Amino acid sequence: MPGLETKKSCITSRSESETIELGRQIGRLLAPGDVVYLFGDMGTGKTRIAKGLINAATNTPLDDINSPTFTLINRYQGDLAVYHADLYRVEQGELEDIGIEMVEESQGALVVEWAEKVPKLDENALRIHLSHTDDENVRIIVLECPQEGSWSSRLWTRRMSDDEEEAVGRDPYKHEQPYACDGESLCRS
Repeated sequence: MPGLETKKSCITSRSESETIELGRQIGRLLAPGDVVYLFGDMGTGKTRIAKGLINAATNTPLDDINSPTFTLINRYQGDLAVYHADLYRVEQGELEDIGIEMVEESQGALVVEWAEKVPKLDENALRIHLSHTDDENVRIIVLECPQEGSWSSRLWTRRMSDDEEEAVGRDPYKHEQPYACDGESLCRS
């Protein structure tokens, strides 16, 4: 995010279910007009994050949420409409043809896989960077957003309720090693 002060948090996900749960935590915070960009190589967990996010935001069952690799954009409706775009097969010049600008202007939220292909990124978006590690089950996930934006206040001040902690059986963000890049903790004040 050139020119903007950003806030970052690094999270180690040790399984597919932890990656989905992180998506759920973020999905509970999703608001109209939000944009979430997902960056990472093939197989890093972009679709898993998107599934959890969409599931929490719309109550769509996980099995009904699929990456729109061929359809390019799927719409999921709950209290909030969430549009899920997968740009893997889209060439740079084709982006206008799929209507992503129209979705950004809607009252829904937008989740974009392969966001590297978006020529002009929304400065206020939440950016999630996923990467492989030497362990095939472990992913490093970096959340990044403007320090003064709405994502920052939602991500870094929200605490899980007792019901949420009980539902996951443990705090999914407490690992043996610290995960915060800058001393800040996700979902903790």
